[in-house]
Amino acid sequence: MLDHQSPMRTLAIPQFMEEFGDLLSVRADITEFERSLIGGVYEQIYFVREQTYEWTRRVRAAFHFLDQGHLNSPKGVAEHFLNSANQLATLLNAAHASRLELRNIKVSEEAKVRETLGYYKQLVEGAFRVLLAPVAFGFARKMKLTDRDFVPQRDGKISLNALRKIERYLVYPQNQLGIGYNSHVRNAYSHEKYRVLDDGKVQLWDEDPNTRKMWGPETWTSQQIEDLVQQLELTIRGLTMALAIYSANTRAFIGERRITPTIQIPPVVFRDLKASLEYFARNYSFDLRETIRDGKTLRLKLQTQSRGIDQESEIYVGGKKWSRRFKQPVKYTEALVVAQVLELIRQCEPSLDEYDEVVLGVLNPDEEMVGEFAMRIEQVEKLTGPDAPPLQEARKLAHNDTLGDTLMHVRLEGQAYEG
Repeated sequence: MLDHQSPMRTLAIPQFMEEFGDLLSVRADITEFERSLIGGVYEQIYFVREQTYEWTRRVRAAFHFLDQGHLNSPKGVAEHFLNSANQLATLLNAAHASRLELRNIKVSEEAKVRETLGYYKQLVEGAFRVLLAPVAFGFARKMKLTDRDFVPQRDGKISLNALRKIERYLVYPQNQLGIGYNSHVRNAYSHEKYRVLDDGKVQLWDEDPNTRKMWGPETWTSQQIEDLVQQLELTIRGLTMALAIYSANTRAFIGERRITPTIQIPPVVFRDLKASLEYFARNYSFDLRETIRDGKTLRLKLQTQSRGIDQESEIYVGGKKWSRRFKQPVKYTEALVVAQVLELIRQCEPSLDEYDEVVLGVLNPDEEMVGEFAMRIEQVEKLTGPDAPPLQEARKLAHNDTLGDTLMHVRLEGQAYEG
C-alpha cells in the first residue's frame, strides 16, 4: 500500500484511460494540472460507483460541446476555459470544505436542512455556473447561436437561463448538463421562501417576479434535498472531467497561440494555497514543513525525503462482489535540489500573484539546512510558457541561491496497471 497518495488517485489515470481514453486527441498532453483534476474526481466518486454510467454520460456530453464549439470558435472556447480553469481550485476546495463541515456539524435537524440548502446554493452559484460557462459557450458556437445568455459574464459565470435554453435546442431526451440543478429549490432558498417543518422536512415555494406565477408550495424531505445535492455534485465532477480532457487536448494549441484568460484571476485563499503547495511538494519529493506569509513574501520550509526501496507495490480495490488488483512500479533516482525547487515554483506560479517574493528554505532528511532559494514574482513569471529558460538560465533569475549542486532522492511512480 502506498502512503504517498490515496489509492484512488494512484489508479485514476488507468481508470480514466479505460473510460475516456478515446476522447484524447493525438496531440493530447496530460500534465500535472490534468492529473490533479482527474485524480481528485476519481477519489470523490469512488463510493458512488453504482452511478458511474450516468456520470460518464455527463462527462461525454459536456466534452462534446467543448470539442464541437472549439471547432467553430477555438480562441473563444479556449479563453472561457482558461477563465474557468483559473477558478477551479478555489471553488472546488471551498465546496469540499463546506461539504466536510456539513457532514461533521452537530446541530438540530432543522438547522441541518437549512445548512444543506445553503450548501446547495453555494454549489449552484459557485462551481456549477463557472464550470458550465465554457461548455455552454461551446454549445452556442456549435449551434451557431448568438443569444447573449450563452456568453459568460465578467466574473466567468454563465447565466442560468442558458440551461433552460440548452434544453430547448437539444434533441436528446435529457439534458445531461443540468442534472441536479433545480431552479425552484435554488430560488426558494435564495428568496427565503421556505419553511422548515418537523421530521426533517421543508416546505418550498417561489414566485416569478416578472409574471407573478407561483410555484409550490412543495414539501421535500431532507433525503430528497440531499439526493439533489449529490446529483449536482456528480454533474460538477462531470464538468470538471470534461474540462480536464479539453485541457489535455488543447494545451499545445493554447500555448502556440499564446491564448490567455480574459478576466482577472481571483485572489487565492491562503488555506487553498497551502493545500496546493502541499500537493505539489509531495509530487516533487518534498515534505512541506512550514508555510508563512511574511507581508508580501511567501516563505516555505521544505524537507527532502530519504531514499526508499525500489519495488512494485500492489493495490487492491473492490466492493462486496468484486475486486481488482493493480501493480505500480516505484523507484528512486537522484536529482539536483534546485531543479526540483524550480519545478515546484513553476507549478505554483498561477497562485502567487498576491506576493512579491517567494523564499524556499530546504532541509535534508536529517533536518540539516541545505540552502535557500529566493525569487521575485516578476521573475517567477518567466519560468512558464513556451519561452521558459533551461535550468542554469532559470537559476540566474533568483536573487538568492545557495542550494549549489546538492542532490536529493526523487520518488518516481510508474503507471499503475492491472495484474
